[in-house]
Amino acid sequence: MTDLAELYARDPLSLTDSDLDIIILKQREARANYNLAERKDKVAKAPKKPAGPMIDLMSLGLVKK
Repeated sequence: MTDLAELYARDPLSLTDSDLDIIILKQREARANYNLAERKDKVAKAPKKPAGPMIDLMSLGLVKK
């Protein structure tokens, strides 16, 4: 059994302050990892759009043929 599972198996009223600190630390780490993975998924799935309309430089006479 892992440390966290062992702590959850105990009677909540018998947990010490250090036990509660461990539980809180592990939960915060798990939430941070979850949020980080979620942000990476959103960035990877975001479609790439052009910044604006395409400008034809030849029609403006800025590029020689």
